[in-house]
Amino acid sequence: MLRYLGGHYPKTSPLGSLVAKAIFAACCCLVSLSRAAGPTNDFCSGAEVIPANAGAASPHYTSVKDIALATTNNDPPRVCQDFVAHSIWYVFTPNTNAIYTISACNDPIAPTATTVSDTVMSIYQSSTGCLGPFTAIDCNDDSCGPGSLQSSITRTLFANATYYIVIWQYFDPMNPPLTAGNVQLRVTRALRPPNDTCASATPVPLNFPVGGSTIGAENNYELSAGNACFTGVGQIASTAPGRDVVFSFTAPRADTYNFKVYNYNTDNNLVLYVAGSCPPGGTPAIVTDCLGAANRSSASGAEEVVCVSLAANQRVFLFVDEHGSTSGSSFTLEVSPCIREHEPNNGWTSASFAACGITGSIQPGGDVDFYHLGSPPAGSRAFVMVDGQAASSTGFDLRLTTTTDTLEYDDKDNDLAFGSFSPNIAGTILPGGPVYARVDFDLPSPTEPYHLYAVIQPPLSSAAPEVEPNNTAAQATFADIQYYTGNLPGPAPSSDTDMFTFTADASESVFISLDSDPLRNNTPINAKLELLDEFGNILVTVDDDNSTSSTNSAPGLAATAPRSPAEALVYRVVNDGTYFVRVTISPGTVGPAGAGDYLLSISRNCFTGTSGFANTPMTVSPITVSPAPEGGTNWLTGTLQDPDSWQSHAVVVNWGDGSNTTYYLPGGVINFSIPHIYVDDNPTATSTDTYPVQVTVSEPGSVNAVRNTTATVNNAPPLINTLTITSPIAVNDTATLDGTFADAGATDTFSLTVNWGDGTPDQTANYPVGTSSFNLTHQYSTAGSNYVIIILQDDDGGAFRVYDHVIVRGNAGAAATFRSITIGPNGVDLRAEGTPNAQYHIESSLDLKTWTPFPPVTGDPNGIIQYQDTTAPQPPQKFYRAVSP
Repeated sequence: MLRYLGGHYPKTSPLGSLVAKAIFAACCCLVSLSRAAGPTNDFCSGAEVIPANAGAASPHYTSVKDIALATTNNDPPRVCQDFVAHSIWYVFTPNTNAIYTISACNDPIAPTATTVSDTVMSIYQSSTGCLGPFTAIDCNDDSCGPGSLQSSITRTLFANATYYIVIWQYFDPMNPPLTAGNVQLRVTRALRPPNDTCASATPVPLNFPVGGSTIGAENNYELSAGNACFTGVGQIASTAPGRDVVFSFTAPRADTYNFKVYNYNTDNNLVLYVAGSCPPGGTPAIVTDCLGAANRSSASGAEEVVCVSLAANQRVFLFVDEHGSTSGSSFTLEVSPCIREHEPNNGWTSASFAACGITGSIQPGGDVDFYHLGSPPAGSRAFVMVDGQAASSTGFDLRLTTTTDTLEYDDKDNDLAFGSFSPNIAGTILPGGPVYARVDFDLPSPTEPYHLYAVIQPPLSSAAPEVEPNNTAAQATFADIQYYTGNLPGPAPSSDTDMFTFTADASESVFISLDSDPLRNNTPINAKLELLDEFGNILVTVDDDNSTSSTNSAPGLAATAPRSPAEALVYRVVNDGTYFVRVTISPGTVGPAGAGDYLLSISRNCFTGTSGFANTPMTVSPITVSPAPEGGTNWLTGTLQDPDSWQSHAVVVNWGDGSNTTYYLPGGVINFSIPHIYVDDNPTATSTDTYPVQVTVSEPGSVNAVRNTTATVNNAPPLINTLTITSPIAVNDTATLDGTFADAGATDTFSLTVNWGDGTPDQTANYPVGTSSFNLTHQYSTAGSNYVIIILQDDDGGAFRVYDHVIVRGNAGAAATFRSITIGPNGVDLRAEGTPNAQYHIESSLDLKTWTPFPPVTGDPNGIIQYQDTTAPQPPQKFYRAVSP
């Protein structure tokens, strides 16, 4: 019997075996066939030995093995994947009880030399060594590496126990791999993850995915019972009692941010929460200042906390936790800016702009969201995707519409990684004029969040044709437009492979979409779409099984036709480099859907290739920024001049204070007005400052337009809101001055000057940024009525002045309080209230330091003291006090 080399798939049936015997009998000679030797660890008896102390001080790497000639002879029973080939063996007897990670992953964080893109790993034990039987204790198929198709196992292994590790290449009999490649294992051990507590939280940069794992972590943190952290739609409140690890994020600017964990084990119930601080410790410690949390689905591999508002340089902690106690999971964490739909946008007249990855919500039930995609020329093609992976329910519907009718509809063309019941539409032919994306939910209930990605490409005739042969990365088709027509020729199923290449920078979001029926003539193909890195590792695979089209149309904005099959993916780039897109027929496809043409769109940040349209250069009119006080709102306004204004535009403003704002203009909108708040007028010691402002406007396929101006920011003085002072007091007692104040300048410092009115030197106090109250004391040594002057000043010279008085009662004297001071025709009339029949001296001063007494006066039986100052002429400012005796 002839057998496929290295596999368990007979090439002949029993009948074929009889034919083979007949052929053998008819031969007059026997030719001996031989094969090159496979790797040394092709069998259990030659298993590579992993040292007993592997992973103790640093990761242990096994030798690199080419498995192309490895067989599967005498393999142990397969556990998690039947379709395998090319197995190799390892044996490990650890000397310490610990949590071990045995990985064949080629990850950026912990790479190996494995080039086999799809591996399967199992761990066995046997009481009789290689004689067997083998008992499987763990197995992993797809969990890590490019496209999460490589294998890794993390589990507790025990000292002096012997473990057998077998690695296979995944083998699809309908689409066998072209080459096998190399395998290398990385063995590490740990008692727990390095970021198990806040003290060692792993920093996460903006727009850069970071890998992590809760395997081996402890339950160090929980949320309080009855917490109000799980806001929004579809949430299930949780105390998060499972294993947890901690990350930190520092906001580079004042903005709102999304926090998403994905690629988590769908058998576990992931919980994600964000907090402003971390409790010092506990078993477990309770996180009390939660800013947002997500626990929307017990069966999803993703959770997302959306649109958390953070100040510039604010540091927060991210807790990846679970709703229950499990063995944990590996995952990917990503932080990105939040651009949110504006409500209401339930009709085309109030449509939101379609920013790349805009965050949306179906709330309340029955909500409909419209997004403006511009007014493209007739024949243009629209590629749109809704990523609903982290939603409480992923059953979103998507329609591309005009103001009156549905151009195309989809409800579930996505793969699991983007919400298996979420939609994408590729290559919709646009009629010219305004076009919209309409998103709703297929049930009359709310759900969130989702993200919308959209790009408009030119007509089909502008797409670059594939250049054959392009079966490999070395032959990949490239065109600056990044928009291609291609064909997978028959007979069906087509065996053709088409490769395309592009470059991308780290942190960019790549949106790739495949139209499987570009002519809209009911001749769809069932395509498979893959994204690969420069080494040929698969980063993302999408292979939805829809392969039917309908050209039927129906009127209205809620129609469910026409529709065509499509594939789409979004990937956040980690490294600058060259990437590849591979298009093939989906394995197992039969019938006409197994061959045909397609239309491929590749876009970075939802912008088309640089030659996507023959754009006329745009210009921007002179921009202006209205002046405002610090803490107030400066408004930047401007207008575009662009013949291609049907396209969307991105307006990026550098405000000159270290912050930037990105504002998206939907197609057809040429005017913009953008607010900004300057927290202070810098530098200090100035009443007015100017900031350089630069505006950069970009659009697909055109040179950016840049304009510069300045913003004027005026200092705002501080304001004293409350003031109290102790009065009356006795001689040698202490008066206390308390007050609260506010200042629009969030970074101002302050000085307080107090003249206590008794001839002593002014008292001063300085206060740092963020101060909002003051407290000063002063001891009075002589009796009298003391006029107190309080002056609060900020670091830019803005001042607030307020007056009060303190009555000091002497042992032989009597206190008095002025009730009125009025200027009459004959002088200044003074009226005070003191002690009945007590004698007083009214004194005057021009500077609160030198006092001139008037003749004594005596209070009447009610304590009323009256005196008229007839001095002429009267100065602009004069102070009075009553002194007794």
